Order: sequence, then structure tokens, then C-alpha cells
Amino acid sequence: MTRIISGSAGGRRLKTPTSGARPTTDRVRESLFSNLDHYFGTWEGMRILDLFAGSGALGLEALSRGAAEAVFVDQARGAIQVIKENLATTRLGPAKVIQANAVHWPDSARGTQFDCVFLDPPYEDAAILVPAAVKNLLDARLIADDGVVITEHPTRTTIAWPANPRDITVRSFGDTSVSRVVW
Repeated sequence: MTRIISGSAGGRRLKTPTSGARPTTDRVRESLFSNLDHYFGTWEGMRILDLFAGSGALGLEALSRGAAEAVFVDQARGAIQVIKENLATTRLGPAKVIQANAVHWPDSARGTQFDCVFLDPPYEDAAILVPAAVKNLLDARLIADDGVVITEHPTRTTIAWPANPRDITVRSFGDTSVSRVVW
């Protein structure tokens, strides 16, 4: 069972796609958001991008904690439907749900900037998809000044970060690692 951990929709259960998704565990999300709460101080006014969104749990958690808006991007039709249902159930927003390839979507979104970008690609392809998506985000200037990129990936996977980040913090939870990266 996946649920919203804290905030205005805390405790609400979330649907997850029936195939092709690996939801971030409550334990990992709780630790991640505790760290981000401390890092940001507040979610108020923040714009969130959830790429490879799956159920939308990461973006929904940020909205529940007070983020101003979120954009969810996933290419799977089933994931898009689940995100829409989760938004309706939690009554969180404003939000935009986009069915698109998460790596290539930044090319069409120029001009929009996000304070926090969540990347949770398929584990087996994380080493390829994360650097490609981040490069496109940076090229399209979608990451706000002092904005962060959060990615979940297998602990055994090394991510080749593009454009020399100024800060990388990695926390591991068994086979799962979460990286917080700032450019």
C-alpha cells in the first residue's frame, strides 16, 4: 500500500499502476521528505516536476506538504490514469498531468522552471535515463536557481551526472539509493 505520509492529505492511500511501475516505498519517501523539509525549510510556493511519475506519489507528497503546483510526466497511459485518479482522491493541486517520454519532454517545456525535480526511472535503465533527462532539463533551463534534482536508483548504479553539479548527497536504503543534486 502506498500512501501520502504527511501534510494536508496525510494518510490517504494512493493507487499504483498495475504494471511497469515500482512505487517508492513509504520508508524511503518518509526519509527523503524529512531530509527535503530540512533542506528547503518550506514547500510553500515551490514548483514541482515529477518525471517518470508512475503513481505520482512523490509529486503528490510535495503538494500535500504545501508545494504551489506540480507537473507529472509519464509515457504509460495506465500511469497517467492512476495519477489523475490519485489527484482526484487527494484533492491536491494545482497540477498538470502529461503523457510524454520523460527524457524528451523538457524539449517542449522551455520557459518553465522547477524548484524540485523528481526522477524515478525504471531501475534497469537508470544509468542511461537519468543523465539524459537531466541534460535535457539543464539544456531547457527547467531547473530553477538553487533547484534540486532528486533521483531514486539502484545502489549499485553509478550515475554520470552532466554539467558538473556543485553538490551531490546520496542516501542508501539497502538496494535503493536516493541522490539529491544541485547545479
